[in-house]
Amino acid sequence: MIEQRELTEKVAELTKYVEELEKALEGRKRQVQAARKQIAHDRAFKDKIHLLVILSIILSVSLITANLSALKIWKAGQIPVDGGILIFPVTYVVGDLLVEFFGQKVSDFVAGLIAFLGVMMCGVLKVVDYLLPDFPGADNSAFLVVESAMGQIFLASMISFFVGQIVNNYVFELLRRKYADERDFLIRALISSAPAHFVDALIFEIAAFFGKLSAEDFVKQILFALIAGLVLEGIFAPLTRFLALRLGGKPKGSIEGTKKRGSWFGGWKKTKKSRSK
Repeated sequence: MIEQRELTEKVAELTKYVEELEKALEGRKRQVQAARKQIAHDRAFKDKIHLLVILSIILSVSLITANLSALKIWKAGQIPVDGGILIFPVTYVVGDLLVEFFGQKVSDFVAGLIAFLGVMMCGVLKVVDYLLPDFPGADNSAFLVVESAMGQIFLASMISFFVGQIVNNYVFELLRRKYADERDFLIRALISSAPAHFVDALIFEIAAFFGKLSAEDFVKQILFALIAGLVLEGIFAPLTRFLALRLGGKPKGSIEGTKKRGSWFGGWKKTKKSRSK
């Protein structure tokens, strides 16, 4: 009886030890799972920040390139048109990707920051030109060319760009409520661009060329800028849709959304893996 009682006690102790061990292992398992989720979230957040930086840089470079190209005035039929019209629609393509991935507030902030920095750069060049005396014999012709480019047309472009992006982002978010599916991205992008291009062209032409052209040429130039911008953006539409689908699917519009969505480059990575199979 005594041996049986001791054996029973030892079995009970062993059972209790096993239960405690199972609890410890279960707790450790939960910790590992939580750590994996945190790592995945941090990686997704990092990917999304990288995407925001890349799109912002492309938007900035496109805007600067468009403004420098605007120094070239060319003839489209009987209409004088600046060369920036060929590259400027790229800013709307990138703007559509920004509002698709990060939402209206972030996109408005990026557009406002870029426009502000552009105006500030223009002001700095003007200050340098007026305050710093020329060195005798120095050739400052290159600086004068750059400084002259930062005039009325440049400021008009910055203002029209900012207002156009605000309109585009606002209409895009309104359309997202009705056309929320990721496959409807082009509907949101192209429809939102129409009023944005009109406002953009109207503000730019008034600020840059009002009083310098006849009323007929002024209206023709606005209509040409509007139509050409929409056509060029339509040409880029397949590439824009491809990027929208590959760089994250259907985003929620906030950086915090990565907690549930995983990597923003997940769609692209999965596609590559599936093709390799």
